[in-house]
Amino acid sequence: MPPLTKKYSLKHTFLFLITLLLNVYAFAADEKARALIHALSYIEGDYVHAVKDGKVINEAEYEEMHEFAENILTFYNDFSATLSASDTALYGTKVRALFADVQQKKDAKQVAAAAVFLKKEFIRIGKVSTSPTAYPDITKGAKVFTAECVKCHGDKGFGDGKEGEDLKPAPRNFHDAERMQELSPFAVFNTVRLGIQGTGMKAHPTLSDKEVWDVAFYVLSLRHNKKPTESKAIANISLAEIASLSEAELEAKYQLSETDIAALRHQQPSQANNAFLNIAAKHLDDALAAYKNADYKTAQALAASAYLEGVEAVETPLKSANAELAERLEKEMMLVRTLIKNQAEETKVEAAVETAKVSILDAEKELDKKEYSFLMAFWMTLAILLREGLEAFLVIMAILAVLNKADLRHQKKFVHTGWVIAILIGFGLWFLSEKLLTIGFANIEVLEGVISLTAVAMLLYIGFWLHGKSNAENWKKYVGNLVKSAAGNGNALGLAGIAFFVVFREVFESVLFLSALNIESKGTQTVALGVGFVVAFLIVVLLAFITLKFSAKLPIQKLFKISSVMMSVLAVVLAGKGTSAFQETGLLDVHYLPIPKFELLGIFPTVETIAAQIVTAIVVVLLFKLSSKK
Repeated sequence: MPPLTKKYSLKHTFLFLITLLLNVYAFAADEKARALIHALSYIEGDYVHAVKDGKVINEAEYEEMHEFAENILTFYNDFSATLSASDTALYGTKVRALFADVQQKKDAKQVAAAAVFLKKEFIRIGKVSTSPTAYPDITKGAKVFTAECVKCHGDKGFGDGKEGEDLKPAPRNFHDAERMQELSPFAVFNTVRLGIQGTGMKAHPTLSDKEVWDVAFYVLSLRHNKKPTESKAIANISLAEIASLSEAELEAKYQLSETDIAALRHQQPSQANNAFLNIAAKHLDDALAAYKNADYKTAQALAASAYLEGVEAVETPLKSANAELAERLEKEMMLVRTLIKNQAEETKVEAAVETAKVSILDAEKELDKKEYSFLMAFWMTLAILLREGLEAFLVIMAILAVLNKADLRHQKKFVHTGWVIAILIGFGLWFLSEKLLTIGFANIEVLEGVISLTAVAMLLYIGFWLHGKSNAENWKKYVGNLVKSAAGNGNALGLAGIAFFVVFREVFESVLFLSALNIESKGTQTVALGVGFVVAFLIVVLLAFITLKFSAKLPIQKLFKISSVMMSVLAVVLAGKGTSAFQETGLLDVHYLPIPKFELLGIFPTVETIAAQIVTAIVVVLLFKLSSKK
């Protein structure tokens, strides 16, 4: 295989590993931000119970607040490594001022206000997710509570568990209205996830994010009537607000009664789809508010998140329910991003946001009608995997066919190593999919774009190499060189790298689609997803067998020509898909064209994606002409 492949593959493998490490780093930064936000939440809610009129009214509470203030300094020093020099100076000053205020027993409102400000800023800077990806299940939360919390907090959550009798401070009483109304599910999530230093409240790192959200919503329901009256007042409150606001904040913002709060804490929406679309609507509202305040950068980021974290997560089921609506909503969301990026008139942005929100409501109605049966989940899984797997399958089969025909079968193991590693990583990502989704769909799209364009470069190179060897004289010369060098094993990493990248790109996208599908079906159709995967795999194996049998009958030069054309076509397809991924994050401008969208071929109705494909096609022609002269 191509002598330059090893160098090329190592370069792009390094690029991929750097990208992967950046995402691991993002996970670590997220935990540092959460620890800081967690401590600030306790200062915000509990300082008022420790100090009044400059005097300590509860010595134990004050000692705890002082300890939290010290922790904030420590946590900030860890977190500040991710900040710019100017931000480090700005927020460092405010964190130290908060610590001084606690030491000097300043007014509770002043301390709480400072804590609230810092908490909001660190949530924004750290890009910390403050709500779950789907509506939590308090029934499952009760099971987590029984397994993990009863021993200290007691069967009913009164803080009277046997193992909590000697703990100081005592375990939280979840029926204490004064304290509980100040807590949000997000605050409880952080407590369960991270624990509280110096107390009996331990961290629970082995619980999944879903389990922690389930139990967070459950404990906040404990003090309320278990059979609340239905409430229309809570119908339009988004999941993002329910998760991130305390009961006191919700009461103030929406003028809710105790009955409304009880209904809110016990509600269990039957569909998870609305959770994603609620996120989309909320981000659009926040984007518009930021735009009106001339904060264009924040508005642009929120508009991108509205699509990536809200709409794209339900795009597959929405397309199957109403393809026209799915396409319309996608265009409307992109128009909002384009107007914000171009700093259009405020009235135009506002009109575009309102239009998109109307379509979001239409999408909610469509998806509310949709029930996930075994067969529906199976067919959707099969369709997703076959669609994504087709591109990778063609590349792998072409390489294997060439190796067979060229009597280089000993190198096939490197190709198999590459695609097997990609599949194994895919399985790992599936089990970590909930955590993967929390890094933000914008980061995911950037990674997908990088992988796609890396694959384009690799496909162009190997297509160029194959075309060059399609000439009989060149092929004879190449084989002679291989014989003289006694192996050709120097290309091992190149073969593995190509196989890995083209397969991993499809695996990565498949995991995202299937994770969203699993969330939308509330985990009830996991078996259907598994069966769909097995059937798709068997179909691919059958196609592989047929393809290899057919290719064995072709002359080597003809096989090389077919393979080189196939690689070039796939490079053009991925150029469109990779460019579209960057557009969805807002990193590239969007200019529409009056043409239909054909995602399977990477054709999107924008100037940028078509231009990328045209440039790639020109490069293909030039490389083919160059290789023909050799």
